[in-house]
Amino acid sequence: MFINALIELLLPMTFYFVVGLLALTALSFRPRCGPALRRWRPGLLGLTLWAWVCSTPAVGNLLIRHLEGPIAVAPLAVARDPQALVIVLGSGQMWTPDRTHSVQLDQDGWQRLHEGVELWRRTGGSMLFTGGPPGDDDRSIAAEMGRVAQRLGVPADAILYSPRSRTTYEDLMQVQAEIHRHRGAVWLVTSAVHMRRATAVAARLGLAVQPYPVAYRQIVNPTWRAWLPHNGGPDRFATALHEIVGLWTYRLRGQAE
Repeated sequence: MFINALIELLLPMTFYFVVGLLALTALSFRPRCGPALRRWRPGLLGLTLWAWVCSTPAVGNLLIRHLEGPIAVAPLAVARDPQALVIVLGSGQMWTPDRTHSVQLDQDGWQRLHEGVELWRRTGGSMLFTGGPPGDDDRSIAAEMGRVAQRLGVPADAILYSPRSRTTYEDLMQVQAEIHRHRGAVWLVTSAVHMRRATAVAARLGLAVQPYPVAYRQIVNPTWRAWLPHNGGPDRFATALHEIVGLWTYRLRGQAE
């Protein structure tokens, strides 16, 4: 994964930055290099290693595979159950940078929504969508997902909402009563990379849910090119780091197992 298309060579690629750092570091080890550059050798070595690790898709992919686990080869066995509850955790933008109310589903949100509807078609029962922001239930991530679900064929009376949550912990904490009321299977739909944190919160709250991971991000059978810096590398690394830090933050707060 050096480039996906030749047009990327015209962009300020991360690869150029890492190669530049590597060249500067090599220059600092030349016998004739100046004393100022020689003093920077340890810092240049550390900076080059940091840039390579954070920008290499294969390194971020190792973390993502650890979080997601193996991809299921066959679809999960799902039984028809009119008492089932399919919970879809919302994902998207709640506010603009200047804190203006603005709801938009992101890529994870759309994938969770569509996979959740497909699961509901197999199980029956009810769907429950989460996601705020608080303050306007009709203009929330949960409400937007519900509107799309209806257009996809889910009856309005089969849809429930939890439109005031802002975090994964609030998503599940605010729907505890609804989960306990259901006697059928309770399915939890969220991105595979986010599932470990979501199920850790559910376990802390004493909620019995069945994970239904979607939107896998791991690279299957990466080639040697995945070990070269790429513009998509930092985003992949940041995604994994966000989940790892988020999980440990929840644990320190007593909000996750």
